[in-house]
Amino acid sequence: MKIKHFFCVMISTLLTITLFAGCGSKYDENVMTVREGHFDGYPDVPIGAAFDQFFADGQWESFTSTSNETINGTA
Repeated sequence: MKIKHFFCVMISTLLTITLFAGCGSKYDENVMTVREGHFDGYPDVPIGAAFDQFFADGQWESFTSTSNETINGTA
């Protein structure tokens, strides 16, 4: 019984984490790729964190250009 209860708790916990992780970001996948990246000279500093500190009211976005390229950045 204890093992069955343990697995039920673990599965419930993992499902809850997965649900919130999928809904947690206000940015699309393309923007998250840039935000989570880093510059070679600063491997421990994510680009998103650095830009968010420098640009107080910056807004991250991604869009498709007229030449059908995906553009990511902050404005």
